[in-house]
Amino acid sequence: MSKKNVPDSERIFENVIFKYYQPASNFIKERLKQAKKVYPEILQQEQNIQDTLTISCAYRILISLDDESIKPLIPADSKYPFAGITDVKNLLKLIHPGFLVPFLIYCVIAYELAGKVEATPNDILSIFFQITLPIRFKGQKEYAWYIQRTKVLSVNERNEVISHINTYHFEREFIPLEETEYRLIQASVLKDEFLHETFQDEIAKQMKLYYEHEVFQKQHWDILKSYIHTENKLKYTQSTIYAYNKDILSLMKLHTGYAFGSVKSVVAYLQKIKVF
Repeated sequence: MSKKNVPDSERIFENVIFKYYQPASNFIKERLKQAKKVYPEILQQEQNIQDTLTISCAYRILISLDDESIKPLIPADSKYPFAGITDVKNLLKLIHPGFLVPFLIYCVIAYELAGKVEATPNDILSIFFQITLPIRFKGQKEYAWYIQRTKVLSVNERNEVISHINTYHFEREFIPLEETEYRLIQASVLKDEFLHETFQDEIAKQMKLYYEHEVFQKQHWDILKSYIHTENKLKYTQSTIYAYNKDILSLMKLHTGYAFGSVKSVVAYLQKIKVF
């Protein structure tokens, strides 16, 4: 198929993958080629897989990061809901496009967590990474919100994730509102069903850095900070301020999945997550 005949939705998806996924994917695969050890032993991995199969009302897949392959843990799931889903890229296509970017941002941060905090392999293997997403599995007509829980199955000697298991639990139907539902995409790290403070704090720290360096330009920060330091006069025309306000709202929708109603509400959110 020529580029001219590629549907807009497919082209947008490929652009998102190229910018937000491919660099991290290439880096991970190169790092994993250098791995010398794998934790835990195969027998323990098999036991952990069996433990996952006891979880009720869930879909389950095994993801290997060295080749990005996907394997349903129950044979019947390869027909529904994972028919034709053989690699990570296929899986990402199931996620609502309006929420794919924030999901990928959190995925990269999650992968890098182990290298940014003091942790043993057992620490990594004992936690869950949880995020709620609108997904349309194969055979489903509409999107629905699913709780995705990721448990690491194996790591190397540098605590880098080699493989993990994803489980998907239905939460509720997706209710479109002007094409996408107004809901923030946020991630949690859990241990024994409680937030793991060390890992959760690191996620917050990395998200702060992401906003500072990847989301907004200097002009946007000038606008945002003017809502906090009201005594500072902006050196922009009203039309320029209006244009930057639109930029800010658009950027927040792209990076969070949420349609903020005003820049003031954006500032309140950024203060809440300690970006300011």
